[in-house]
Amino acid sequence: MRSDQALDVLTVRMVRGQTPEEFHRVTANLAYAFGRRHARVYTERPDQPPTRSGYWALLLSAVDRLRYRDRPSVVYLVIVRTDALRTVVEPFDVPTVPNFTSLPLARREDLRHWRLHLLATHVLIGGATRSGKGSVLWSLVRALVGGITSGLVRLWVIDPKGSMEFAMGRRSSPGSPASHSRPWRTCSTRPWT
Repeated sequence: MRSDQALDVLTVRMVRGQTPEEFHRVTANLAYAFGRRHARVYTERPDQPPTRSGYWALLLSAVDRLRYRDRPSVVYLVIVRTDALRTVVEPFDVPTVPNFTSLPLARREDLRHWRLHLLATHVLIGGATRSGKGSVLWSLVRALVGGITSGLVRLWVIDPKGSMEFAMGRRSSPGSPASHSRPWRTCSTRPWT
């Protein structure tokens, strides 16, 4: 069992014949038994088996099929003790030089910071309408403000909505038309005609 301010995580070893679906069906009952409103159950999938080659490849790949089969024996029961977003989250401090391996963007369910590793990666933010994609984007821009003002970061923004999302950031950025360097450029796509 692992506990912190917001979550209790119980590790349950299943007996032969039990499945994770049985735990999923009774999550409301488990939460009620622990005196909480929410509980979740999840399992971890095993790693992918290695690619074998050589003299013993056939035998080792047969052993790997047994070792790496998707039959979980452990279930994790997460009991939510408090709602992390019940109160307004204060903005994080913005450093003068951003750490591109750990940019703080949001607060997680366990009350720790959700950090983005931006260095040498590609980031895709997707979701349904009104799911909060803009909040993630503006949190990222805010985390990069120290680098933008120092000239270390140059933003290139593609706004498919015709500058509806990022138009307000153009004037507030240090790359306004009065400045010589323009770290903020927007490219809007035009509808097909």
